[in-house]
Amino acid sequence: MDKALIGDDMSEVVCATGLSKAYPGRMAVDGIDFKVCAGECFGILGPNGAGKSTTLRMVIGLTSLDKGALELFGQPMYPEHPTTPQRMGVVPQRRLNFGPGTFPWVKYFSLWAIFWSI
Repeated sequence: MDKALIGDDMSEVVCATGLSKAYPGRMAVDGIDFKVCAGECFGILGPNGAGKSTTLRMVIGLTSLDKGALELFGQPMYPEHPTTPQRMGVVPQRRLNFGPGTFPWVKYFSLWAIFWSI
């Protein structure tokens, strides 16, 4: 694989500094910092309502930051570099049900359409 696509072994894939997000009446994420280097396995643990999903939604570009800075692959996060989310991969948390009469796949593919600018 081309090193220009994945970077060298210790390059930072995600660099978050002071990420914050508030919703009416509550602070969802309050000034967190973290880095993820190429090749690392990274997880976020915490109780319900701790801000895990909001943090990941900020990282993949589905939720805007209120404060802080986020770099992906050494570039400031979207919208400054709109192609950056195209280099991300996301595995949905819930099993998708493609059975008759269910349409959760619409949300799933809509998410990918956002990533690929379709």
